[in-house]
Amino acid sequence: MPERNDGRWARIFAVVRADVLIRVRRPSSIVVFLLLCVLAYMLVPDLRTGRTVMQVNNHRVLNNSAAIALATAGLFSTLLGMLGFYLISNTVRRDITTRTGFVIAAMPVRSIEYLTGKFLGNVAFLGLVMFGCVLNVMGMHLLRAEAPLEPVVYIGTYLAMTGPAILVIAALALLFECARPLSGRVGDVLYFFVWLLMVSVAAGAGRVEGVPWENYFDVLGMLFMLNQARGGQSFDSLQIGQSTFDPAQSPWVYHGIQWSWNVLETRLAVALLAVPLLLLAWFFFSRFDPARIRSSGQHARRHPLAALNRLLKPVTRAVTPLAGIGTGLTRVTLSELALTFMISPLALVWAAAGGVWAVVAPLATVRSVILPVTFVGIIAAISNLATRDRAAGTTALLYSMPRVQPTWVAARFLAATLTGLVFVLVPLFRILFADPAAALSLVIGIAFIAAAAVTLGTLTGGSKAFTAVFLLFLYLVMSARGAPGFDFAGWNGSASNMVRTGYFVATVILVLTGFMKQRLAYRVR
Repeated sequence: MPERNDGRWARIFAVVRADVLIRVRRPSSIVVFLLLCVLAYMLVPDLRTGRTVMQVNNHRVLNNSAAIALATAGLFSTLLGMLGFYLISNTVRRDITTRTGFVIAAMPVRSIEYLTGKFLGNVAFLGLVMFGCVLNVMGMHLLRAEAPLEPVVYIGTYLAMTGPAILVIAALALLFECARPLSGRVGDVLYFFVWLLMVSVAAGAGRVEGVPWENYFDVLGMLFMLNQARGGQSFDSLQIGQSTFDPAQSPWVYHGIQWSWNVLETRLAVALLAVPLLLLAWFFFSRFDPARIRSSGQHARRHPLAALNRLLKPVTRAVTPLAGIGTGLTRVTLSELALTFMISPLALVWAAAGGVWAVVAPLATVRSVILPVTFVGIIAAISNLATRDRAAGTTALLYSMPRVQPTWVAARFLAATLTGLVFVLVPLFRILFADPAAALSLVIGIAFIAAAAVTLGTLTGGSKAFTAVFLLFLYLVMSARGAPGFDFAGWNGSASNMVRTGYFVATVILVLTGFMKQRLAYRVR
């Protein structure tokens, strides 16, 4: 019996080790840790700039280990809750595409062992990301803090805040991969709303006194952070995140987390939410059954969204003639535009419904509600535009056609831009007559999001990076309505000419980056 258990754990460890090494050795992991350095620089401001990381009743908090750790851990947990899912949600799919899953299925590795290894691999990688953030924040502490560095305080705070989130996100990513209805682009967009739900639960629970049931579902630790920052006291105002402060006011001292059995119980209960998620993933896992994988088309036909797309297929007859118009770049671009709506007729209906709504709705509703909803549809429609040829195995066939490969990036960028313009056609005309500058921002915003979809897809070979970054970006845009720098598409009417110029330049840079990446790949071949 002991030998059997040793063999079981050896197989689990082998899966964990392979998964972590694959992720760490990817260039994207280097980019992640470089971004952590930038994040730490932004989260811990220099007091000489007149900004602080935490403020209570208009008094800045003394920059000691406890205050910096609590504030940065809360902000990092929120970001990790969004981006972490997309960093790890391709582990099972990778084994299918590389065909190593079929080898694993033929080995004496049980499904529960494989899934446990994948789960622990997800946890280990996200743990490395958290550890990298802690190291960078402690580095900024040495440069900008007002009290000695206390590593134990940092580690304890981050584990209490982010540890449960890592476990739950790792389990959610595995569940979304194993459950066919939740996989692919549908799951990528759906998880954004799951993340919003986690944020909203914490925000709503912050108004409840005592220990409400919401504490046991506080995955991101936001309610935990607010309760610890209050420390049982009542404050008129509490700001966490960079904000300006009055230097004439004396600093307020935060002494750290008030550890108790109740604190440990609630955070442990949140971490245990990963268990039922893993059991669901085990239930849906197909163990790389070739019959089930090859019959994915039959499963897809039973998928509610696929069935709806099939019913809406006649709608695409309106765009099918576009594929035969023009020559050269024009023809390729229009063919990609038609193919986008032919693959997903629901996107065309979404665009049409948004247009009808924009006709009858007040202009304020068009800007504040219809455009954000429309941009979610645009993200879903163009997220895989740069990668669908590779996924379908038709890249070599396309590259064999004359003048297709040199114009590949340009054609995809133009097709993505036209797709976005189809979605916002009616809102664009309504805004044009009321605020021409905002209409220009909307066009630039469409081009910006199209360039990002093509370039990020070209650089990463998948659609998850674009989906994650821009869904989070849209959330920030909707949350920071008063910040002109976030008004990339003119929703809020606060964008200046400098902001518009900045997003236009960013669009050009993104397109050139995608073009250079594609040209380099063309030369290598």
